[in-house]
Amino acid sequence: MIKIFNLFLTRVLEIPSEKISAWLLLYPDLVDSVQKNFWSKATGLSLDQFKKSIYIKGHHTRKRLSYGVCTIVVSSRALKERILKWLELYQDFLRTYALELEKHTQ
Repeated sequence: MIKIFNLFLTRVLEIPSEKISAWLLLYPDLVDSVQKNFWSKATGLSLDQFKKSIYIKGHHTRKRLSYGVCTIVVSSRALKERILKWLELYQDFLRTYALELEKHTQ
């Protein structure tokens, strides 16, 4: 999923790679460099695009993510506003579609 999101950012939205960064949320027993290498290969991001990782204490000993959690960040206010507008338009579309479905089922 995160690789698809990165491809969407770079190929569809044509966001320059220097505006894309990532950070990891890791458990204390995970090695930062190993996890960054994993996520770099999984996402297609270079190691230079990764920021400082954050370590947390997990509550579940069995239900945990082996490679932590990767978050992709885009530094672009314009993109944020564009995506928020798309979400608003999509909500309107879904609302209209649901009302039409309701009319046809009655």
